[in-house]
Amino acid sequence: MELKFEGNVLYVIGDVTEDFNADHLVIPKGAIIDIDLGGVSSMNSCGVREWVEWIENNNFHPTYLNCTHSIVLQFNMVSEFLSSGARVASFQVPMYCGVCRKREIRLLKEGIDYKAGEHYEMGSIHCEKTECGMKLNVDPDSYFYFLEMMQSNT
Repeated sequence: MELKFEGNVLYVIGDVTEDFNADHLVIPKGAIIDIDLGGVSSMNSCGVREWVEWIENNNFHPTYLNCTHSIVLQFNMVSEFLSSGARVASFQVPMYCGVCRKREIRLLKEGIDYKAGEHYEMGSIHCEKTECGMKLNVDPDSYFYFLEMMQSNT
């Protein structure tokens, strides 16, 4: 796993496991930080434990960006992941077209596509071809569940 802190954004790349350690990063305690999780390929339960402990020990208030499918799954399984004033600014949704077999990742953004604390239902998405239509490649009730559990920032 690789951690890069550029500007005010922490980029996380690779697998987040029990080996996660970000103590070498110089981030002021209590800071509001943007964390781009678009490069995370997987996160296991031990990685979540280490991550949550790191966030809580440093009293960070993270804003998560570009959250991958594996991150969203952890949001839904581990409620502490979104505690400490965490906010999800954007997350990825896997889509699939049954006609042309195209797979695609859509990025949903807070305030444009969804609002924290509210039930979310994704409308129809058109594929490049007029006879096609993209569908969710996940169960919507379980995948979008974390949105209802998050606190609204408004």
